[in-house]
Amino acid sequence: MTDLQPILKKYPGATRDALIPILQEVQEAQGYLSRDCVIAIGQHLGLPASKVYGVATFYNQFRFQPLGRYNIQVCRGTACHVKGSEAVFNSVRKQLGIEEGDTDSDGLFTVQKVACLGCCTLAPAVQIDETTYGHVRTDTVSDMITDFLANEANRVPRTRKEQNDGEAVGEVRIGLGSCCVAGGSAKIRDALEESLETLKCRVDVKPVGCVGMCHQTPLVEVLIRRPDEQKQQITAKTAFYIPKSRPMKPERLSGGIFVPKDYYGVLKAL
Repeated sequence: MTDLQPILKKYPGATRDALIPILQEVQEAQGYLSRDCVIAIGQHLGLPASKVYGVATFYNQFRFQPLGRYNIQVCRGTACHVKGSEAVFNSVRKQLGIEEGDTDSDGLFTVQKVACLGCCTLAPAVQIDETTYGHVRTDTVSDMITDFLANEANRVPRTRKEQNDGEAVGEVRIGLGSCCVAGGSAKIRDALEESLETLKCRVDVKPVGCVGMCHQTPLVEVLIRRPDEQKQQITAKTAFYIPKSRPMKPERLSGGIFVPKDYYGVLKAL
């Protein structure tokens, strides 16, 4: 159990009015409210443990079991609900063998409903930790979980090396709004940066927020620069969007657009 004294010392002589803030801090520190925590909080506030437990169970924000290693959040917003998120939620529980509570027996997954993931165009949406899946169906739940675990097993931390040799010949702006992420834009960014490193191509890759084109996710904007012979500098000449960029191989985006000298000839091939 987490040592509660540093938290409780913030509330000397506290009464029932401080119960919810204390519960929130304890859960943030421990991840959930254990039986011992409930008793200790009651003793500090001069309340029976039953009163503390009664208040905590009234609010959905409090939980009494530890979270699993991975947290599955099934959106129950209006769009997702209409598209069948309740059936998806039940399918996830069935797939993981969860009959009671919300965490599987292995402590690997916790399944929860959330108000909204902000991916209405991809309803029904499910988020596992930081990975979002869109258009989830009851018959694709198993594939979703398998895909997540495979990606986690193969995850290799990687940081891109800064390239300071010369000006960038272009810029790629990748939408990392919730809908784009659900569509796979984060994977596109990682693969693109890896491809650029391999090609030794000096291109700036910049994440951007929502661009208001959720129906075209994942969305990539490419800005091409070419030398201005008179001013002897690189100036922006062309910018264009690549909607629904998932089918395009990142190496085609990097090697096919930025490496050749005839940029405008390459544009016709896209």
